[in-house]
Amino acid sequence: VSPLTKRALAEVLRYDYCTQVQAASLPPALAGKDVVVKAKTGTGKTLGFCIPAFERLLASPPPKGRVGALIVSPTRELAAQIGVEAAALATFHGWTVQVVVGGTNVKTDVNRLRDRPPAILVATPGRMNDLLSNFDMRPALSALRVLVFDEADRLLDMGFRPAIDALLKALPPKDTRQAMLFSATYPRDIASLAAYALRPGAEMVDTVGEAEAQTAARVEQTYLVTPMEGAAPALWAALAAHAAREPEFKVIVFFVTARITQFYAELFAAGGAPVLEMHSRKSQPARTKAATAFREGARTVMFSSDVSARGVDYPDVTLVIQVGLPSEKAQYVHRVGRTARAGKAGRGLLLLEEHESFFL
Repeated sequence: VSPLTKRALAEVLRYDYCTQVQAASLPPALAGKDVVVKAKTGTGKTLGFCIPAFERLLASPPPKGRVGALIVSPTRELAAQIGVEAAALATFHGWTVQVVVGGTNVKTDVNRLRDRPPAILVATPGRMNDLLSNFDMRPALSALRVLVFDEADRLLDMGFRPAIDALLKALPPKDTRQAMLFSATYPRDIASLAAYALRPGAEMVDTVGEAEAQTAARVEQTYLVTPMEGAAPALWAALAAHAAREPEFKVIVFFVTARITQFYAELFAAGGAPVLEMHSRKSQPARTKAATAFREGARTVMFSSDVSARGVDYPDVTLVIQVGLPSEKAQYVHRVGRTARAGKAGRGLLLLEEHESFFL
């Protein structure tokens, strides 16, 4: 690893040791191999792909005015988080990092890409394809050295496979670049994407194993079943009890839709307990502001739809409450995974109405 990258790790990011996923994935990735890495969120994946991407750009710099690395992320919030970490790692390289996501002015993205093409581009699939097909951005990506898919299972869960296929068709052929695919799970559709997007002989790195139980091993999990009319009072009581017990509380409450998230946020505000809101009915600037306030704050509560369920790293979350029926077992597990990160403990509460209790 180059001295400038090491300097950023030590002085800017202030890391002394690799996490497990970094220790396992860096050797093959730094050797230039394509890798498929099975890793849970909150395990240091971002540096697991940024460090080898940077080293590849140093060894084989793209021509002036060309993007060197493209990192594809499923959500705007996760893309923004990756952008912050990549920019910190790039401090002493003098490289620029640009994040392009939906919900922002596409012409601003285009102008920035044309005026000062970044070394590293972080994008959501929809916005990336918009730039490639409607604004002739293919030349900017014609010398791509590294392609990363983060949260690949989430990308496919959210229906992005057609967008990913279109993106891969617009990019230079796969034998001209290194590719890395990170995913918490490895179902058949991920294996099919890996075969399509990665070079033959890609190395598989598994830091999860098969045991699902370990996903939330450090989270004390409880549930409460209530009649329909008892759900809102139960949530109010649960939040009040946790705030009384945990002086520096930081709570995420997940709801099943954006509408219900909005309804509960308005209900609690009317009751004198305003909360942060995170859902698709909010504008992108409002979502970014709420994410920053929650990430940096303490004694705070955020009501969220599933835009915060995967990948986004909020430090020191003390409690995750899920109100209503999760769509599947995996969704429950990923939401609970917002707490008990980086070796800390946490709590989870599942709040169901009587007709939803079969989920237990």
